[in-house]
Amino acid sequence: MLNKVFINKKSTIYLLAITIFMSWCSTSLANMIRDTELEVGIKKIIEPLVNVAGYEPNSIEIRIIINPDYNAFVAGKKIIYLHSGFLLNAQSTEEIIGVLAHEIGHLKAGHFPRRDTAIADANSASALAALAAIAVAASGGGEAAAGVLIGGNDQVARKFLQKIRHDEAVADEMGLLFLKKSGISAIGLRNLMQRMASQRALPEHRQSSYYQTHPSSAERLSVYQDHINNEKSNILPLDDNIETLTDRIITKLRAYIEPEQTVLAQFTDENFSHHLYARSIALYRRGELEKALDIMN
Repeated sequence: MLNKVFINKKSTIYLLAITIFMSWCSTSLANMIRDTELEVGIKKIIEPLVNVAGYEPNSIEIRIIINPDYNAFVAGKKIIYLHSGFLLNAQSTEEIIGVLAHEIGHLKAGHFPRRDTAIADANSASALAALAAIAVAASGGGEAAAGVLIGGNDQVARKFLQKIRHDEAVADEMGLLFLKKSGISAIGLRNLMQRMASQRALPEHRQSSYYQTHPSSAERLSVYQDHINNEKSNILPLDDNIETLTDRIITKLRAYIEPEQTVLAQFTDENFSHHLYARSIALYRRGELEKALDIMN
């Protein structure tokens, strides 16, 4: 997309934007894990949201990127990219579903095709500086992002970033609507935003990239809390099968990412199938195939 839109631009800031953005994307893709059970399981979890959003079943794909940062995003197609850090650090199934509802809101609102158009319309080094800043911020470099913006026209750059933040607010509204129609509480999103709001006191380099690239946590927390205060009686506890599936997904992901010895020390209950699953994966990774197969059987 970038090459097609800006092929005739020769400015230094253009080259910087392309280099930063493509480097960030290629790094993410290089660390992507493709696992049918994980992807299908998450699609099952968000099935009610997909239905109320008006999409065909299984029409939204899931991709998992091995990255410890808490983040999730969409990039134009009907694909939601999840950082492993998001899944492993979420504190409830409702939190995972809430964030995914937000990302489905982005897809439904068609933000990314319109964002491409906004970049093309701007057609300036300033817009490219903003794009570079977004790429840097998405990788956690808030201060570096500010430095990139210095090279562009401040007014254009601010307008472009304001558009991004507006899109995030719209995705919040749509995500909350999808949760309501699905009978799922927004308490997970509320609790997430409480944690994010507390990061304001942390140095910028320790703040989550999710916080750095999204609207004010305090503003969003207010919206989520107001939504929860007005939740009706159609909000029901999550089905036990969904909770069990979520636990299985997270256990499997943890077993593949964390050191083998850590997994074996953490998952010790041989009467619990998820613990057996994690142990078999850890033993497989350690090369003890016979032991792994015995546990799988």
